[in-house]
Amino acid sequence: MVKVARSELRQAFLEADMGITGANFAIAETGTIGLVTNEGNGRLVTTLPRVHVALVGFDKLVPDLRVRCAFCKRCRATPRASSFRPM
Repeated sequence: MVKVARSELRQAFLEADMGITGANFAIAETGTIGLVTNEGNGRLVTTLPRVHVALVGFDKLVPDLRVRCAFCKRCRATPRASSFRPM
């Protein structure tokens, strides 16, 4: 089933004009967003289309990277297989 989905969806990813994702966090100071994903589709959606739109809730917005790093040190809940994609 995964093989069929991959072959069918690949063309849609290649032809898309815009990719829409969520974001795990956003840094107000720089406009940086952070995406944590365990799938290759996250990278396809954010890098192949000409336009990427990230929908982020207010609760995921931090003022700067220092605040975000302090939060990461406290929670340590990041999955080992995750890939981090700076934007």
